[in-house]
Amino acid sequence: MLTRQEMHDHDAVSDAVWHTNVSLKVFICVWRLLHNRWSTNDNLQCRGVIPLEAQLCVSGCGQNETAKHLIIHCPTFGFLWQLVKSWLGMYSVDPQHVMDHFHQFIYVAGSHVSRRSFICMIWLCCIWILWKEEPSVVF
Repeated sequence: MLTRQEMHDHDAVSDAVWHTNVSLKVFICVWRLLHNRWSTNDNLQCRGVIPLEAQLCVSGCGQNETAKHLIIHCPTFGFLWQLVKSWLGMYSVDPQHVMDHFHQFIYVAGSHVSRRSFICMIWLCCIWILWKEEPSVVF
């Protein structure tokens, strides 16, 4: 996985988020994340909702808030993945894009369908928790 240079088909990977044991609101949340439609400060600034100066991450880390930053690079929110991977006994290098993060997290579990399904459900639940937790940090 570390040495492959293949590109992932965006539609095939995004179809993998449709898990039978997860509610529709979680699917919508994840779909919005994978299509960069979360209400992050960079998206709000692009739409003219907030000024350019208000792009900093809600965690106070000093970086611009993007979906990629919140999910992968943020020391507050991104640290969740280290804890989850440690809990599951999974070890991997953090990718640079959210879609790659999803793909790597799901397929590092191996090819056994039931294990991959379980890992997918964990990823979906973690994304939902991050989505719900981020506004509570703001307010």
